[in-house]
Amino acid sequence: MSLTPEERRRLRDLERESARDDPAFARSMSGERSGPERAARRIWPWLALIGLVAAVVVAVVAGIGRGVALLLLVIAMCAFLSLGSWGGPPERGGR
Repeated sequence: MSLTPEERRRLRDLERESARDDPAFARSMSGERSGPERAARRIWPWLALIGLVAAVVVAVVAGIGRGVALLLLVIAMCAFLSLGSWGGPPERGGR
């Protein structure tokens, strides 16, 4: 269901008023993030994945066995996917 032209005009007016009255709130509602904050959120899943892949390599080199290495790899992928969803909106699985 799309908005009527009158509803779109009213929505634009409300957005302008919000941006004028409380710029920080308007920025947070638009989904814009500052560069460092966005980069920090993006790096944690990669660090977790690197750490867990390193654990898999150590398990293989130490001769623990393929089963344990595979288990560690699955844990690494689950952690990567879970941490990757933290930055999104709640309706898409973010926190």
